[in-house]
Amino acid sequence: MHIARAKPSEAATLSAIAWAAKASWDYPSDWMEQWRKQLTITPIFIAENEAFAAIINRQAIAFHALLQKADVLRLEHLWVLPDWMGQGIGRALFRHAAERAAARGALSLTIEADPNAEPFYRRMGAIRSGVIATDVEGHRRDLPILTFDLTKCRSRALTPGFLENRTRPRHKAAAGVSAPGGKNAPNRCPNRPDRAVRAGPRVHRVSHGDHFARRRTSSAAPA
Repeated sequence: MHIARAKPSEAATLSAIAWAAKASWDYPSDWMEQWRKQLTITPIFIAENEAFAAIINRQAIAFHALLQKADVLRLEHLWVLPDWMGQGIGRALFRHAAERAAARGALSLTIEADPNAEPFYRRMGAIRSGVIATDVEGHRRDLPILTFDLTKCRSRALTPGFLENRTRPRHKAAAGVSAPGGKNAPNRCPNRPDRAVRAGPRVHRVSHGDHFARRRTSSAAPA
């Protein structure tokens, strides 16, 4: 596996990856339709932001993207095709995203996660710093805001062949997070997940689906 900068011409491929990964959590089809815009990666987005794809056998099977908003650098996307989940690809992409963010001078990386993905990010060392309360067809959904402290993480270049003997497709979609940590996970940064902020985060309510007409919580740490 290698990680390469995504091209605007790959927008449809990245959109398909995001859709498949989100759908693996068995959300209702009408909810998925509400999120279609958020899961659609456009050529303009790729041209204007950092997006990197994980490539195996010349095929993109996962990607991440960073988005700068004012003084906050966000991990806007990190998706892995269901057949490739649980292979360490998500961990490699997260480490790559953290390295890219640190290279840009960011002190932290902000993540607005799907609730199903929060355990993965916490295993990687992120802590919850806020929450966005949303309503989807009368169902409350709390979207966790996580912060990954780049000042406590010593960047380590991805070793060539890091996943050489571990990345093979799975024929059954993984349950839970898209790229869970395991006993063979690479060394994590020292900000331990169990040191999450205990004080209750500020909550802003929005409606009409995740991300629609949303307001960012003021407790999110700046990059």
